[in-house]
Amino acid sequence: QKQIYYNVLDDSGIDYIKSYTNFILINAGKNSKAIIEELLKNGFIVRPGENLGFPGYIRVTIASDDVNTKFLEVFTKVYKNCNK
Repeated sequence: QKQIYYNVLDDSGIDYIKSYTNFILINAGKNSKAIIEELLKNGFIVRPGENLGFPGYIRVTIASDDVNTKFLEVFTKVYKNCNK
């Protein structure tokens, strides 16, 4: 499941931190708070990386295939809109 994230994020040029757990840290850029809010509006709950010592990052839990696919579609769109 994580490989799907890695592939999409690599293709989109978005930095992340690989993990051996069930979550991934994604660099959401300077507008991470706006991205978190937009993701929440779209039904996705993510955690700010500041709590883990990674400001500007978000923590995303790996889910089922269909949820991961939908999340990545929404996230990449929101990321581009918030980091113009």
